[in-house]
Amino acid sequence: MSGIQELRNKIKTIKNTQKITKAIKMVATVRLKRAQNALQVSRVLPDKLSTFWQDLYQFPDFQPNHPLIKIKRTIQNITLLVVTSDHGLCGGFNTSIVQKTVSILKNMFSDKNISLISLGNKGSEAFRYRHIPVKKSYIDFFEDYSLDKVSSLVHEFSQDMINGVTDAVFVIYSKLGLSYSTKIEMEQILPLTIEKNEKLIENKKKYCWIIEPTVDDVVTHTCELFLISEMHRIFHESLACEQLARMQAMEVATQNADETLQNLGILFNKTRQELITKEMLEVISGTESME
Repeated sequence: MSGIQELRNKIKTIKNTQKITKAIKMVATVRLKRAQNALQVSRVLPDKLSTFWQDLYQFPDFQPNHPLIKIKRTIQNITLLVVTSDHGLCGGFNTSIVQKTVSILKNMFSDKNISLISLGNKGSEAFRYRHIPVKKSYIDFFEDYSLDKVSSLVHEFSQDMINGVTDAVFVIYSKLGLSYSTKIEMEQILPLTIEKNEKLIENKKKYCWIIEPTVDDVVTHTCELFLISEMHRIFHESLACEQLARMQAMEVATQNADETLQNLGILFNKTRQELITKEMLEVISGTESME
């Protein structure tokens, strides 16, 4: 009888767990749709601002030697921002990002001075477990997400570039593609690259530009505005991928629960049948002995 009761408890526990996975999946599906809408909006401004770069070359005596746009021949000091999630239950979302980071640190940046910045609770925990030194960790960054947080982060990166603390800034994150596909990307956000438009450069003498306070200040603020919009897009890419991974993980968990319930149901019926057969044999044996 203890075996029957144990199987009943297991079946009850799995059914309760399945209810939880279904609920999490429904919530993740709603949040994914919301994240996709926010992502589409966040992709608009970086595209529009990229065309604004052409106007910089129309400034008189403009030279692309500002620290935020000047490409250095040798890059030794690198700031690496790794974007993970604050919460779990999202399959291999965080694991794949951490593994990608470890691979890059061992191979591509093995001879560089790396300042690793972790954004997301799960990434910080994983790096601490692997004994990878982290310069700075942002905990619960997405709990109260705002553009002020993004602006503060971008300003910190910009000042490090201007002061010569770092030579380049890279971001590792998960990017949402077509048909619910995701890919781990490493993107260089600083220094920025500006593509020249020769026609605009030829016509720059036709205009009388008034620049206040200085060209460097205009370039700095423009770069920071572009970076804020770009980082805002990157964070929404990560949030959308996180919800997608959580939805898929909970769907797999629910299916596994169904399979486990089927196997336990067969085992429960088999055990119960064996118990009934055993009791019938005992009754028959007792009746025969009395005769």
